[in-house]
Amino acid sequence: MECMEWKESIPVKGYRDVIVAGGGVAGVAAALSVARAGKKVLLLEKANLLGGLATIGLINLFVPMCNGRGKHIIFGMAEELLRLSVKYGYDFIPEEWKNGEPEQPTNVRYIARYSPQIFALALTELLQQEGVEILFDCLATRPVMNAGHCEGLLLESKSGREFYPAGIVIDTTGDADLLFRAGIPTVQGKNYFTYVGHTITLENCRKAVEANDIRLALGSCAGGNADLYGHNHPEGMKFFSGTTVEDVSDFLIRNQRLLLDRIKNENRTSRDIVTLPTMPQLRTTRRIDGDYTLLESDKYRHFEDSIGAICDFERRDFLYEIPFRTLVRTGYDNLITAGRSASADGYAWDVVRVIPPAILTGQAAGAAAAPRTREEIAESLRVRTRRGTPTEKLEVIMTSAGLDRVEAATVMVIGLGGVGSNCVEALARGGVGHLIVIDHDIVGLSNINRQAIAFHSTLGRKKHEVVRDMVHDINPDCQVEALDMFLRADDVAPLLDRYLGKVDMLIDAIDSVSAKLAIAEYADRTGMPLISSMGGANKLHPECLRFADVSETRNDPLARVMRKECRKRGIRRLRVLYSCEEPVKRPAVEGAERSERTNLGTASFMPPIFGQMLAGKVLCEIAQVPEA
Repeated sequence: MECMEWKESIPVKGYRDVIVAGGGVAGVAAALSVARAGKKVLLLEKANLLGGLATIGLINLFVPMCNGRGKHIIFGMAEELLRLSVKYGYDFIPEEWKNGEPEQPTNVRYIARYSPQIFALALTELLQQEGVEILFDCLATRPVMNAGHCEGLLLESKSGREFYPAGIVIDTTGDADLLFRAGIPTVQGKNYFTYVGHTITLENCRKAVEANDIRLALGSCAGGNADLYGHNHPEGMKFFSGTTVEDVSDFLIRNQRLLLDRIKNENRTSRDIVTLPTMPQLRTTRRIDGDYTLLESDKYRHFEDSIGAICDFERRDFLYEIPFRTLVRTGYDNLITAGRSASADGYAWDVVRVIPPAILTGQAAGAAAAPRTREEIAESLRVRTRRGTPTEKLEVIMTSAGLDRVEAATVMVIGLGGVGSNCVEALARGGVGHLIVIDHDIVGLSNINRQAIAFHSTLGRKKHEVVRDMVHDINPDCQVEALDMFLRADDVAPLLDRYLGKVDMLIDAIDSVSAKLAIAEYADRTGMPLISSMGGANKLHPECLRFADVSETRNDPLARVMRKECRKRGIRRLRVLYSCEEPVKRPAVEGAERSERTNLGTASFMPPIFGQMLAGKVLCEIAQVPEA
């Protein structure tokens, strides 16, 4: 890209304790929280109304604030703003919830539908009453950084370009724009083709008059009508990032043209479009890669730095705590985020980005920003260590952020023999947060020489059950899915489809060649991360173990078969752990049946070392430990 240099003198404005960039509901909550703590706060908004997607984006629904059984979950400023949203305009709050939590359990959920325009006006009034300084029609373009410290923000407005110094900056742009420009690692999302406005029709007006209910006069009109899961997204159309001017413009132009085409032939005198969204209805654009990333598997998990609990807006009973670490990144001492750009991934990102959780994270960000001295700021953003926990020694060399990733990870281990059981043990001791283990066999006497779960006390028990109990005894916080299943080749795809996109690493520790090939084929086709264990039979030298692509293996009979079949099936890559040692040759037992002629022996130490090495590789990769 061709660049130009430009030098100018930029006016410096007065110092603010806290600047909040972005006037959506997360930014409103952050600014309110700071102001109520007695600090000077400036709220910046590029539009001319507050509320973001909740108002000018026409996403005018407070999604459920309860567990779906009549139990109120989300409190604080989220409920305050919900009640404000319906204070002056039409409202829809279920009767069961209008006076607070119902006395009896109910399946009716605590939601609110409101007038977005009136809610925006009410937000301005509230912030003015609380002493929040608001600047509309201005854009925070860039943080001015000094190492990991933000000195303030450059703003573009009718007044031109100006610099606003600040003690703390809270990025509630929804797109992590300022965090990205500050150099903080971020993650790009994707968005489907969605564009919905509000209409009014004569027929609906008649119904509204008859019922004396203004809500009935309103309808909706759509350009793109894709839902949260991409249904109705036009075939062949790209996904939208929402983070470049070209991409946003393309999204808006396509939608606006489509909407006009759809209404051109309607009766012009009987309908009208009341309002269109004045910001793109993009939901997951870009978010911080925070000190902790919340995952779907974190439901029901408690965090020491929890800022509060939220509920799943679709599924009843699913609850999440949000750790403060999802709002910050170590190394940046006075930058915080909130709302849609909090650190969450997959389905958890969808759960966190909606109105009540956005308000909750905004309130927490504002509370963290209230301290004023640099030392107080650093302390308020400090991530708690694991001192006094089983993983404190691991934290020393793997870092707190690395262990956060491990605790958030999901690892699947197929096969719980000598390799698999020892691998699972090491993963549990390493702090992995979610394990999926699969085996159908029982513990036998011959297993005692090499399997982590094989004792005289466990003989005859199902391996998956023994592994589950072992993991819980080692790491009670680890979630274990233990599946009693003998995996055949035909079973592989249906099983792994259930976990596609949810597994950080798959470890194949089974003996069946056909199933191993089916796993390799599935991983190669879908991109599911995989390491496959090769054979340890008739091997005695652990120093010969190597990680490699199967195409690079030698002296391993199992790898030889896998290598040949991978070529035949077009499997492009398969990462394996194998031994380059020549197998110890032992003559077949004289007079044995054909099926018994192969005499394979196993050293007590080789399968455990295989398993430990696999676990070590996975832990280091998930924690993002640099290669040696």
